[in-house]
Order: sequence, then structure tokens, then C-alpha cells
Amino acid sequence: MPSSYRVVIGRVAKSVRARRLLLEMSQADLARLADISLRTVEQIEANVYNPSLRIICQLADALDINVSELLAPPAEKPERRRGKKSTVKATTSKKR
Repeated sequence: MPSSYRVVIGRVAKSVRARRLLLEMSQADLARLADISLRTVEQIEANVYNPSLRIICQLADALDINVSELLAPPAEKPERRRGKKSTVKATTSKKR
């Protein structure tokens, strides 16, 4: 299989898992909402299953996102700034 195919299927796997976790949904919940088997959800998230376009659409509907969001590359994380860390000194109040 072409490498671009593998990349897209990998994106679907990561996107499904990330969105499901964001929604605090179990794999069983997603399977029920998408009207697919639990085993299928497990295999998609493990990146060992080739979901059909129909299943991708069902997953997108169940996860309340667009199909394009399941296929898109992940958003880049902002780079952490390098440099001085801000330091805040703890002050203790003295009893009088």
C-alpha cells in the first residue's frame, strides 16, 4: 500500500481516539453511537483496520465533527519558548 494511504489511516486512528477521549466517551459508547462493532472501533484506534468511507462518516457523525477533521493532519503544537523562566518568590507573612 502507498505510504500516503498509511498516513491518512493513521490520522483517522489518532483523530478518532483524541476526539473520543475529549468527549469522555468509551469505545463502547462510540461503537453504539456510530452503529459499528466495538471490535471495529478498537481496530480503527489501533490503526489495524481500514475503515470504509461509510464507517468514517458514521464515526464523524457520532463524534460530532466533519469528516475532513478526521482526515486532516494534527494541528501543530506551539513551540515552547526558550529563555528565562519567570520566578516568583514565595513570601511568608510574619505574625505580629
